[in-house]
Amino acid sequence: QRLPVPHHVSHVPHYLAYQGRQGAWQRAALIILDGMALHDWLRIGPAWRERHPGWRFHEHLLLAQMPSITAVSRQALVSGLRPADFAETLQSNRSEPDRWAAFWAGQDLPRESCAYARLAPDHAELPAALTGSRARVACLVDQSIDEMVHGSTLGEKGVQAALQVWLDGASRRLEALMAELLQLGFAVYVASDHGHVQAEGMGRPSE
Repeated sequence: QRLPVPHHVSHVPHYLAYQGRQGAWQRAALIILDGMALHDWLRIGPAWRERHPGWRFHEHLLLAQMPSITAVSRQALVSGLRPADFAETLQSNRSEPDRWAAFWAGQDLPRESCAYARLAPDHAELPAALTGSRARVACLVDQSIDEMVHGSTLGEKGVQAALQVWLDGASRRLEALMAELLQLGFAVYVASDHGHVQAEGMGRPSE
């Protein structure tokens, strides 16, 4: 059952739409922290709570889609579809903006009300698509954690050390962007498409 509580990342758009029908938001922004694992959130969440006592948090544990790689699981997250339903685009993420807009078209929202953007690494400012009054639903992708994980050469300990650096720097700029979204009347939802674990490869792993 994808409602009233989501269980898989492909349930997230349906949950957002359901929340909208229940009057929980007039505008909604989904921020995807690409590659954020549960144990990362267990460090990020408390830091955000301490810094922003006025923010209210509601949490749901979600399962990534299998195989839990970005091209599959993030497409499921933005489209509300199972991977079997978008088999023709499983190899890349180029279709994500169209998938996002197509889902909301099914909820009777026109394309001009749907924004999709990848956040700049410095999170310096809101994407231009969100600065006007037309966007009602927005999907913003932050790839900094995923890039941190892929660039790690020191295993999980190195990733966690880098995550602390991220919390002290880039995260604060992301939090400022989230605060700006709240000021603009958006309800902000944060999700991850997949996580990461340290593993021993077999054969000739490519990474």
